Amino acid sequence: AAMARALYERAAAPGHRQATEVLADAAIRGALGIAPGTRPDGGALEWIRKAAEADHLASLDFLARAWRDGTLGSVDALLAQEHAARAEKLRYPNGRPRTRRR
Repeated sequence: AAMARALYERAAAPGHRQATEVLADAAIRGALGIAPGTRPDGGALEWIRKAAEADHLASLDFLARAWRDGTLGSVDALLAQEHAARAEKLRYPNGRPRTRRR
């Protein structure tokens, strides 16, 4: 796991999008030597932030939850809402689908 993480980090450092997303997913899920359910360390959190900047949906969802519940050390409702709104826009680019009434 440590070797894989090092290789992905080397690929992601110059901005390789897929490698950044793999590292962000690993940080969120607790893979590649990152303990699940813990606050991501500085490096792991940085990959999540970089992936979110590139509109990685899982990273945006993670940051929205983390800022809402204080996982990152403090609660910030504004940042939580900003990340949630970006995720919503990606999830539903043409607006939220209407439900049909019977």
